[in-house]
Amino acid sequence: MSRLRLVLIFLLIGLTSQLSAQKPASGKTYKLFFEKVYLHTDREQYVSGEDIWFKAYLINAQTNMLISSSNNLYVELISPSSDIIERKVIRLDKGLGKGDFKPGDSIAGGTYRLRAYTNYMRNFGDTFIFEKNITVSPVSGPGNISSNGDSEKEKKADASQSKSTSPAVPAQIIKFFPEGGSLIEGVTSVIAFKAEGSSGKGIAVNGSVVSSNGETTGTFSSTDAGMGSFTLTPLAGVKYSVKGTYGSGQIFSAELPVALHKGLSMHIMNNSDSLISIIFSTNPATLSDLENKELQIIGKSHGKSYYTAAIILKDLQGTVNIPKNVFPSGIASITLYDNQGRPQCERLTYIDSREQVNIKLTTDKTSYSPKEKVTLTINATDQDGRPAKTYLSVSAFDNNIVTGNRQSILSYLMLQSEVKGSIDNPSQYFTPENPARFKQLDLLLMTQGWRDFIWKKLADSAINLTYELEQGITVSGRLRQVWADQPVTGANITLSAFKAKGAKLFSAKTDSAGRFYIDTVQLYGRQPISLTATNSKGKNTGWIQMNPLFRQPPAVSPLPPADIQQVDPFSEQLAERRRSQIKQRMTDTIELKEVVIKDKHVRLFDGVLTDFGYPTESFDITSKDYDYRNLAHFILHRVSTARPGDSDIVTFISTSGKTKPSVRFIANGREVPFTDDDPQEMRSHYYNQYYNIRMDKIEKVVIRHMLSSPGLQQGGEESENAMGVGTVSMSQLSGPRDFYVIYLTLKPDALAPDVPSKYKEDITGYYEARTFYSPYYGTTANKTDLRTTIYWNPNIVTNEQGKATLTFYNADPKTKISIDAEGISDTGIPVKATTIYEVK
Repeated sequence: MSRLRLVLIFLLIGLTSQLSAQKPASGKTYKLFFEKVYLHTDREQYVSGEDIWFKAYLINAQTNMLISSSNNLYVELISPSSDIIERKVIRLDKGLGKGDFKPGDSIAGGTYRLRAYTNYMRNFGDTFIFEKNITVSPVSGPGNISSNGDSEKEKKADASQSKSTSPAVPAQIIKFFPEGGSLIEGVTSVIAFKAEGSSGKGIAVNGSVVSSNGETTGTFSSTDAGMGSFTLTPLAGVKYSVKGTYGSGQIFSAELPVALHKGLSMHIMNNSDSLISIIFSTNPATLSDLENKELQIIGKSHGKSYYTAAIILKDLQGTVNIPKNVFPSGIASITLYDNQGRPQCERLTYIDSREQVNIKLTTDKTSYSPKEKVTLTINATDQDGRPAKTYLSVSAFDNNIVTGNRQSILSYLMLQSEVKGSIDNPSQYFTPENPARFKQLDLLLMTQGWRDFIWKKLADSAINLTYELEQGITVSGRLRQVWADQPVTGANITLSAFKAKGAKLFSAKTDSAGRFYIDTVQLYGRQPISLTATNSKGKNTGWIQMNPLFRQPPAVSPLPPADIQQVDPFSEQLAERRRSQIKQRMTDTIELKEVVIKDKHVRLFDGVLTDFGYPTESFDITSKDYDYRNLAHFILHRVSTARPGDSDIVTFISTSGKTKPSVRFIANGREVPFTDDDPQEMRSHYYNQYYNIRMDKIEKVVIRHMLSSPGLQQGGEESENAMGVGTVSMSQLSGPRDFYVIYLTLKPDALAPDVPSKYKEDITGYYEARTFYSPYYGTTANKTDLRTTIYWNPNIVTNEQGKATLTFYNADPKTKISIDAEGISDTGIPVKATTIYEVK
């Protein structure tokens, strides 16, 4: 076959596209850019009740440099049934942040997720949202009751719910991906394939390629990961199929894609240290259409153009060599466009840049005694051996109880964040001890990357910026007239936040719609703020309506079957160690019993209620509950017996099902003074007053289902008040009637009269991360130490010599300790290093 003579017209290096973004709601304008975030956790395997520690790295998605564009990071712990268990807002400074979760001992075992994102990332759907799977083993053994009374049956129900929400996946399937995109008649092409089992994970496969003429044209077999490739030269008018066997023994057959009559084919050779060789092939029918016409090659990395060249087709096949050093490290896409600007071929390939930062971890000894002091030295150097500045987080954990992390900052930034979907054991592609890693990575990019490359998806999508950059906490809202829903424009809004970090007083003016925005407020933990609205003469004006401090989280997708982890091999050891810790804690402390309501009878203004054993529902209100609009909204969503009334207000299930239960409030130990015999206007006033209390004004809610004492004379007719609650008088009843008593523990200002132009609220700002407990053992240490995570430090920065030194103490178990260091250099190079020592 003749060689293709390519005339190179021009070469542009560093070509970038600049796109302007639409103004978001606050009126700010941004130049389009992209963020990524990565969370390094102390480990990936836990037992119920263990702390989860994490370090956050926010980087520019196109350069991998730490970025200060966003200061608010939302981190969520998501259950196996895809519910958000807890959400924290982490303050990022210069792209770095830290935090932790403390789940209870009673959470069910299963595959949990950590999800992290900035508000700005939400402009691009889930493209840049970080997710990481962790496995949690229940602390209780099979059939045991957990610390809050949850049974194993309930845990299995939770796991069942997780399975029911996961999308259905065919039992076993094989997919084929022609290199470059399509098969062309008469052109030899490489076809990659991937076989997957019911879980979505790769499975071994082998088989033969058979033509419609009955001829066997070749054979193929896969790696254990289910990936492989073979070559095929499709003939005109001939169809091809495969017949083979999965590793399970199941026999299958499948059709190969039909070859096009005309088109271009691309094959990439990435074996050289300095060049990428691109071989273009076509057939005579295509050459006659495109001969002497200018085509274009564009090479991109992280969505930016780094190489552009024009070529003119002269023959059926030929090669273009592109220097690797024009690209940064990571996945590059090579695309060939025809003379009308239509993409004809596209291929992903991995560029392993010469720029490297190496991390070496050295302990002062190779083996230690229990509770002995460990000194760890970290040395960071670049590819030329010069000191490198790095930002690191370090974890030391019991390697005999938990395994090392399957994911690293290197595998995530360079692969997992670029190619979406489940990637089995991503770290294998970046382990120097794996000599086949680049070949394996190339197969992955030819299969999964063929359809899931994020930058291709972004290029095919319309981008509309509606989520703003957050460089602090934004206090926003609207000022309206008191007696009419009309905006108050040009008013002065003053924010006082005396416990804020940095500035304490802020001001803004309302716009034409009465809206106001106050940015960059640094509020940590729970603290009070106040807003005041005044006119140009300094007098109070208008009615302040404050927006929620943070937006509602995005929807949570079901956990893919491929991501559901099997029970970890060390889970029972991990659980047993946790049970020992709990026993030790119980012997070392005096646990105060919770104060509960035990009275069987409650005396109200108009009678006595009796407890007949109905379950009491009790809720300690936390910041997670502040998203509910008010008490009524909370009760409707959290109380099992609550139902919407006729006006979408609260009513409750009755025993008889015929009459609606009555409701009473007891606030801070005092009964709210009304009865069913009082006028409807009075009852409606109290119902409205208490059901509309904001949740941040409530500390605790307890709801008891009780019955009125029987024997009173019955009479009258049932009526219904404005709250949808039945109003038959207790004094008219002869038989027992359902009552619900709502006990409220309120904050002092919960019922304080509002001044419309003044707004006060206790709000929860940034999460204040705890400090990992690292004990100091002197000459005596009597208490047993069974820690699984021995050490966690998220704040390590190597100095001018590229060094950092850490010290910590071992626990009691005789075991192997793995030290895991991850982070990023000041030049945007992700780094990871591990070492192991022994405790004898």
